[in-house]
Amino acid sequence: MHFCNSINSLTYLMTSIPQLSEDRKFSAFYGISPQTFTSLHSELYSFDSSFEEIHLKWTLYFLKTYPTGDVAAQIWNINRKTFETHVWDTIERISLLDSTVSNYELI
Repeated sequence: MHFCNSINSLTYLMTSIPQLSEDRKFSAFYGISPQTFTSLHSELYSFDSSFEEIHLKWTLYFLKTYPTGDVAAQIWNINRKTFETHVWDTIERISLLDSTVSNYELI
């Protein structure tokens, strides 16, 4: 069985662990709490109102698990190039936040 056949979506992965709280599942996938995610997203959005939440999720997932582009694209059901472009753009945006980003509690 191919990897892509065994995993339909990230939603499936997150819902397959019912004993964990929603916050804990979120932190397990993205490496930060939902509250920290919201703060970071708000900060990024304040610099560019076209910034999309999903791009931050892709980036945090990438930084936590460091998958290949092909694997990440399959999990998120998108094109590899799209994933990589938005992830590296978001990493650049985060780096421009200077010391502000050091205030975020990483899990």
